[in-house]
Amino acid sequence: MIYEEPLCAWNTCNGPHSEELYTQGVFSMIKRDRSHPSVAIWGLLNETVSTPPVNECFDYAKNILPELRKLDGTRLVLLNSGRFDGYPETGSVSNPGSLSWECLWNDEGRASGHFFFKPSFPPGYIDHVGDVHMYPALPMSAKDRELIMDLGKEAKRPVFLSETGCGSLLDVVRLCKIFTQEGADRDLPDVYQCNLIKDRFLELLSKYSFDREYAFPDDIMERSYELHARQRQFFLDVIRSDPYICGYSATGLLDHSICGEGLFTLTREWKKGIADVFSNGLAPLKWCIIPEKTHLYSGENFNLRVFLANEDVLTESSYTVFLKIIGGEGIVYERSGVLTLTDVDLRLLSVKVFDIDVCLPVPTGEYEIRCSMESAAPTDSHIKIYITDPSDFRPEPGSLRVYTFGLPENVLTTLKNNNVTCVPLSLDEPDCVSSELFVKDPAPVLVGSVLSDLYELKEKLWSRLTAAASCGLSVIILDKDAMAGPDGALQYLPVEGKPSLGFYSDWLYHREYMARRGHPYYKGLPTGMMDWEYWPGITVGFDLRDGDVPCDTAGISFITGAHAGLFQGGLTLGSYKFGKGRFVLNTLRIMENAGVCPAADRLLINIIRAEKTGKS
Repeated sequence: MIYEEPLCAWNTCNGPHSEELYTQGVFSMIKRDRSHPSVAIWGLLNETVSTPPVNECFDYAKNILPELRKLDGTRLVLLNSGRFDGYPETGSVSNPGSLSWECLWNDEGRASGHFFFKPSFPPGYIDHVGDVHMYPALPMSAKDRELIMDLGKEAKRPVFLSETGCGSLLDVVRLCKIFTQEGADRDLPDVYQCNLIKDRFLELLSKYSFDREYAFPDDIMERSYELHARQRQFFLDVIRSDPYICGYSATGLLDHSICGEGLFTLTREWKKGIADVFSNGLAPLKWCIIPEKTHLYSGENFNLRVFLANEDVLTESSYTVFLKIIGGEGIVYERSGVLTLTDVDLRLLSVKVFDIDVCLPVPTGEYEIRCSMESAAPTDSHIKIYITDPSDFRPEPGSLRVYTFGLPENVLTTLKNNNVTCVPLSLDEPDCVSSELFVKDPAPVLVGSVLSDLYELKEKLWSRLTAAASCGLSVIILDKDAMAGPDGALQYLPVEGKPSLGFYSDWLYHREYMARRGHPYYKGLPTGMMDWEYWPGITVGFDLRDGDVPCDTAGISFITGAHAGLFQGGLTLGSYKFGKGRFVLNTLRIMENAGVCPAADRLLINIIRAEKTGKS
């Protein structure tokens, strides 16, 4: 089934001939394809705002409906995908036979005014409208997850989620092999770009000695596909749990535009696992499992919600339902109940089955949440969660101590709870006095936040940090901004051949992050490609690039695809020698997640332990 838009639907600018060109584009599409049995929906616009330089196009589309119906009165027509115009007084939909824009979705016809994008919302989202786009930063925050799950609930009316999604890496390694296999001219634009990205990707792996972390570069891309399938599954659970989301248009079907957006590749191959994910995820009867957290401490309470998406499968009746959590030692939690469905429940697209607080005082490991029911067969989600026992990594009292500066309370509390002694780093005495102390009483220096405009303080701080590294101490920088000057460059970092700071926001197009196998920073932690379920909120789009190769590289990140300017990548965790010591540089969100995510706490303790003697 096809939802079709004309080329002029997106970014047609105001001009003396724009109305003529727009009208011709819409009508020629309809005349050409109206006899095609697969066309189900005509779309008139995509993401068109109601301000210059494209606002006139919105007016053309809004007023074109009577003429359009003369050509085809049989199909659903949608006005403006995403409703970037922001006018809920105008409906998003015209049903077959209708000559008007009907206000049937969300607050359309009820809310008045002009609504705009808000910084507090994910990109692409405008509230009150009934046709919604939403591109949350990834991994998805709890706030954005709840926003999707609550679409339409206040209005108690349907909402069409016409764009959201999560891509993978663009597998340029396989694409280039296919191009060669088929004898494609390397100067063709797609072939040339994919080869360019592949070469830069392989150069990055070689530069940071990550070229032997997997058997072949192909395996890195395959691992990205595996994670992509899990992430898409989570998106579908979130979407299908909302009883008012009446449709979902997945972004996107294909890796078009030299990016990793699609469910299948540029050469029309299904990405690994994704066909099963969508077969299960769009099933008429489906479990949707939403844990509050995917990585938590043993014995920590967490909320667990389970919904049953039901599209005209179940009837008014009572059903026995079961929930179990299973790990390496078998079933560690189970619960059952009776779900009674009424006529009101059956009018909605999902119903809540469980909303419970769970505590799992279990050993460190991977666990799976499963659901089942008697007399019906929903598809399952196989949701994984990770449990960590803090005693697995907590040092003995008195065995670890650090000098600290600029650490927020959550980090100091985490260190205290994990038996790490914190000694505040003073900037009052002369450097020579501190140097004597560093030699006499060596310990790693842990540096957190320093406001970017406190340049005088930064000068004093970095004089002290340079003295510490010269004396053989390891200086661990948890916050990249502590190194940054007025222009954002890492001007305070005193090493030669220092890198620069790079950024690419992780969203639909996102990076993958790799942790070096066997590195002491990752002792007891999973390595290879970092899984968002194990490392929630820790990965972020910053890296350190273009500098000399560090003396030690623990982690890198990269993105392949045109939406990142073909290719971006660099160091996320590693160290540069200085004097007798070193500077350990980090762009991961360790500090922000300390005390919240066990993976962040364990990584922090591991770094301190490894740098205790200044040698990792």
